[in-house]
Formats: sequence, structure tokens, C-alpha cells
Amino acid sequence: MKPAALFFKTFLLAVFTLSLLSGAIVGDYYLRHEVTRKAKRFLTDRGIEPTVDSAINAAEKGELILLEKLELAGISLGLTDDKGNTPLLEAVKSKNQGAINFLMERQGVIDSINSATIPGRETPLSAALLERDFELADRLIERGASLKVDKEAGLPIIIDAVVQGDQEMLDYLIAKNADVDYKGAQPTTALAYASDSQSLEKMRLLLKSGASPDVRGISGKPLIIEAAKEGNMQKVRMYLSHDVDFNALTGEGVGMEMSALSFAIENGDNKLRDLLLEKGADTNVFATTGVPLLHYAVRNGDYELSETLLEHKADPNIESPDGEVVLVSAVENEDLDLLDLLIDHDADPSMANQNEVTPLDVAVGNGNVAATYQLITAGAELDEQALLAKAYELRDDPLMNLILNSGGDPESTIPGTDKRLFDVAVQDGATGAVRTLLAAGAGIGDNLWAALLTEQDDLIRLILEAGADPRQRGPEGQDPLEHCLSLGRYKAARDLLAGGANPNAMANDSETWLAKSIREGNSEMALALVESGAKVEGMKTKDGHTFLGWACAHQMVDVVEALLKAGADPDESERSPARSEFREMFDSNTFRYHLQVDRGIRPIMMAAAHRNAELAQALMDGGANGRAYSRKYLMAASIGAWYKDTKIQQIALLGKVPEMQPRKIVVDLSSQRVTLYENGVATYSTRCSTGKSGYRTPAGEYVISDRHRHHNSSIYGSSMPYFQRFSFSAFGIHQGYVPNYPASHGCIRLPWDAAKYLFGKLEVGDYALIQQ
Repeated sequence: MKPAALFFKTFLLAVFTLSLLSGAIVGDYYLRHEVTRKAKRFLTDRGIEPTVDSAINAAEKGELILLEKLELAGISLGLTDDKGNTPLLEAVKSKNQGAINFLMERQGVIDSINSATIPGRETPLSAALLERDFELADRLIERGASLKVDKEAGLPIIIDAVVQGDQEMLDYLIAKNADVDYKGAQPTTALAYASDSQSLEKMRLLLKSGASPDVRGISGKPLIIEAAKEGNMQKVRMYLSHDVDFNALTGEGVGMEMSALSFAIENGDNKLRDLLLEKGADTNVFATTGVPLLHYAVRNGDYELSETLLEHKADPNIESPDGEVVLVSAVENEDLDLLDLLIDHDADPSMANQNEVTPLDVAVGNGNVAATYQLITAGAELDEQALLAKAYELRDDPLMNLILNSGGDPESTIPGTDKRLFDVAVQDGATGAVRTLLAAGAGIGDNLWAALLTEQDDLIRLILEAGADPRQRGPEGQDPLEHCLSLGRYKAARDLLAGGANPNAMANDSETWLAKSIREGNSEMALALVESGAKVEGMKTKDGHTFLGWACAHQMVDVVEALLKAGADPDESERSPARSEFREMFDSNTFRYHLQVDRGIRPIMMAAAHRNAELAQALMDGGANGRAYSRKYLMAASIGAWYKDTKIQQIALLGKVPEMQPRKIVVDLSSQRVTLYENGVATYSTRCSTGKSGYRTPAGEYVISDRHRHHNSSIYGSSMPYFQRFSFSAFGIHQGYVPNYPASHGCIRLPWDAAKYLFGKLEVGDYALIQQ
């Protein structure tokens, strides 16, 4: 074909194609606008505004034609009114299935299917679910409806289902893969509400569906903490199996960071505690009391808990919010086991609290020697001088000893002064501290008088034993012994004497301290001096009386024994006449008379005059002659007879009172018989005749004071063979006429053979009893 013909054909074809296209465009424009005009005219004719409100109203009533006309008139059926309502929402709410079906075929409706009302947040799906129209809900979900829907503004339907126990709704939502953690305006998720209602099945369902366990419960605390606080092991295990953050914290601010472990420990739930620790729970959180868990355990003295926490990496040096140190708490509680435990787990023995107080300061302040030793052994830094002074302030001698053995200087001074600690201790009368410092090597210095002035006898002895001079003169030149004796401090005086003080020191110009003490009846002072070696032989008091005489006058038995032991003469006679003050020491006027006019009065006679058997025995044991007599024939036994004191008489005559009388005669006035007892056994008995009426033989206890084979009565001028006198009296037993009745003038008459027999058996000093 020629080119010109080809061109022409092509041109005609193009014109034809353009004509067809133009016609189609014109036709389409006409058809569309004509339909819109008709729809608008339809609406106008019926007085209906082409607005979304009209569409919503039509959907509510199910007027499909009107909905179609509104759509043809250009109204999108997916638009919302000013409150967020859509035609589909109204159709669902009015349960108008036709309208619902019609609308769900429109893409604009589908595009706005999740539009929610304001403020109610209603959506077609929420309306369908509230009406429990799950079939419709399925269709809505299939077309893209979001399951994050609320029952009312801010209240997710899934949470409401849990709270109301609506298992059907919950199962439906979970089956449709609803977001189980959607919480709307609620403070937490459905899982928290399930936990709050103790619905373990719902909890399992939600967790299985992907609910996060790391949310806060109704109380505002993490769910794991709520479960621990409840002590609900099932919940805890449930959360742990879904990878809960078991170290989640509650509380704000220093000292308030608590975890589930904190509440398990507060409840004493060891199973839960151990489960959390096994999972790796952080042990350096706080207890509910506001202090770290280790502080809580230590302050409560809970060794098992403390050990458990430390074995699970609790920091032994963690401080509390108030700056307290764990080790300080253990020392304050004086818990040595906990102290050991903390040290074994690397607690710093020198770590100070907020007040710069170290564990060692507290241990020393409490006087806790064992704790101090543990800390020092663990390497605690120590200021020996300050600690030694503190231990002294507490008067804690064992603690002082420990510090001294740990390097403390026994010659150290009080911090901030030049006063030697030892000198201060002596001045304070702190005997224990002085002893401790001396044992550590402290010098005694010039401290005898400082010790004397404390009036602490043990301290004085300690200083003297350490080498102090017992004759060191005082500040005003006074002698230590004189000082103590003048103040009646006899124990200290003894210590001075034992240390070398002069026992013969003069009390004044005329007599020694010993003479003065004996004369004044001061047995304690006298004993101290005598036992320390004071001279006693030939010594007298300033009034000329013997030491032994005055000691007997005062009835100082212990002093008498000491004087005799020191060499005093037991038979030395007293001066005559005796001084009035000496005579006044005795009750007997007769004895006072003898002291004034007689000579040869001896100590044993004084003991008898006092009726002091113990004193008399001491003299006899010391070698006194009990049968000695004075110039006027006074004897100790005769003095005893004044008082019918057979003990004194026997002591003087025999040297002592026999434990068992070797010989004893019993005169029975009623039976007129005399019986001899030897060592308690009756060995001989005879008839007798005692004093007749007017001369009755006096009943009582006696001793045989003297015996005469041939005796003539100076009173009656008659012979009385085998006479044995009773206690220096005018009667006794002798041979004589013996009728069967009392016939004598007071004596006890015996037949010849009986008198002779008893004369051969009895001795001076033997005991005699006359009884009715």
C-alpha cells in the first residue's frame, strides 16, 4: 500500500477512536450526575438533609433506600457525627440486620469501623459484644474491627469480663486473640483484676494468652509483690513460669525499694523466700521496715536469715538509709555468732557509720570483750590509747587487758591530757584497772598515798605488793600506818604492816599503838600489830598494867591468844593496886576488892571473874597455872565457885572441861545414895546421910576442890576422915555415922569402906552432882 493511503486510513481510525472515548466520557458524566441529581431531588422532596446525621437516623430505622439515596447524594456512610457516632454503630445498636448488611458492604464504612464515640468510646464491635451478638462480632472482626473495645469509656470489655466473672465473654475475646494487656483508662490489666479476685483459672488463661505478669496489681504494687505479700505460692509459681521480673520493686525513695523477697521475709515464708533466692532474687533490696534486708536480719538477731542472705550475695557492707553499718548492729546486739558470720563474709571490721562510730568503738563502749577480740583479730583498725581510755572509763578490766595484749601501752595517758592512766586509776580507786595495768607492766610511781586516800583496802594492798614503800611519808609528813590506825582502817594497817611498816610505832610519847589498842579494847588493831611482830614480852600499857591483863579485862580472846603466841607471860601478875578504870571492867565487887588490895592477881583469875570459859581455856592452853593463888589465897577455881560455874572450876583445876567426865559422883537426896560414874557408866553405889532439917545439903553442880585423908572440922571440932570438899564450900563427902535418914549438918556422910573407896577413886577437879 502506498504511504499516502496508509496515512489516511490511520488518521480516520484515530478520529473514530477519539469519538468513541469522548462519547463514553460524556455519557458517564451525564449518568453520574444525573443519578446524584435525582438522589438529591429525592431527598429534597422528602425534606431530608444530605448529612451524616440523616444517614445515622436511616441506619437506626433500617431505611436502606434512604441510605442508598444519601450515599448517591454524596454522603459517605462511614463518616461520624460530632460525637463519634456512625451509621453502622447505630445499626448495630438498633439490631437492624438489613442496615448492618448494607453498610458493611461499603468500603467507607469498613474504613471507619473502629471509630468510637466521645466520650463513651462505643464502637460497632463493643455494641455487638455488649449485646452478646458474637456472630455479628465475628463479622466485624473479620472486616477489621479492633478488639481493644470498652464497655464504657476507659473500661475495657476484657477487664469487665474478668471483674464480672463473665467467662463466656473472656473465652470469646481470648479466642479472637484480643490484646489481654489492654487496660484502657484502668490502672492495670485484666490479669491484675483476676489476681485480685483470686481467680487462678482466669489468671492461667490470661497468662497462657500472653498477658504480661510484669504489671501492677490493684494495690499499685507489682503482681509478684502482691502474691508474695499474700504468701500465695501458686501465684508466685505461675508468674515465675511466665518469666516475671522477680526483682520488680515497689515504693519510692531511699529505703523503700522493696521486692517480692522483702515481703516473703516479712511474712516469715521461708519456702517462698528460698524459691525467689533460687531464681536469683536480688538480696540487696530493702525490708518493709525501710532498711536493707541484711540489716533487718541482723537487727532481729536472725542468724539463719543473715546466713542465707549472705550466701546469696547480700553485701555485708551495705549501709542503711540512716548511714548505719551492719557490723555495728551486730555488735550493738552483742551477737557474737552474727559478728563471726559477717566477718567470715568479708564485712569490713573498720567501717564506720554516719557518726564515725566503728564496730570496735561500739564493742569497747559495751564492754564486750569477746566482740572486741573478734574485731581486733579480724584486723579492725584501733586507736589503742583512746580505746584503753574508753575501756577504763567503763571500768572494764578484761577489755583493758585485751587492748593491752593487743598493743596498748600500760604507760599511756588519757587522750588530750598528760595524766598517766595508771595514776588516774589509783586516784579513782579503780583496783581492777590498777591490777590490769600493773600486770601489763605499768610502774607504780609515787602512788601509795593516792591509794591510801581512796580508802580502798584492796588497792592499797596491790600497791604495796607492787613495791610501794609502806613508810613513805604523806603530803604533811604523816606516817601511813599512823594514818590508817588513827582512822580505824585496820585492814589497810595490816597490809602496811605486812609490807614492812613498823609494828612498834608510837601512838604518842608514852605508849605504842599496840599498848593503846589493847588498853582501849581495840581487838582488830591489836591483832594487826601483834600478828605483825610487835613486841609484847615485858611490855605494859602507860597505866602500868600488862598487855595480857588489859586483853583479859576486855575479854578479847583472839588478842589473848595472839599475845600468848607472841610470848606474853600467861602468869604475869597485875599491878596492885589496879587502876580504877581497870577494876571497873569487872562486875564482881569481891574481885574488884582483890584487885585493889591483893597481890598476885593473874589473867586466869580475870577470866574466872568474867565467867568466860573460852578466855580461861585460851589462857590454860597458853600455859597458865590454873591452881595459882594470890597473896590472899584467891584462885581461879574458887572464883568459879562463887558463881557455881563448874566449867571454870574444871578448866582451872584440870586444864579443860572433859568431853566425857572420867569420874562423876551423883548424890541423890531423896534416896540417900551416892553413885560413882566412870566414863558415863555407874560403877559403884553406897548409902549416905545428908543434911538434916535446918542444915539441908544444897543441890547443885560442884567439883572436888580439895581432899584430906585426915580432916578435922574447924566448925564442929569433929574428925572427918577421907574428906573431899565440894567447890571450896563448907561441906563435902567424908566417913561418918550413916543412919537411914538425913542426919548431918550439911555434909554427905559415908560408911567407912565407901568413904575410903571413893577417896581412892576421886581426884581434885572431878564433877559432882547433888540432886533431889
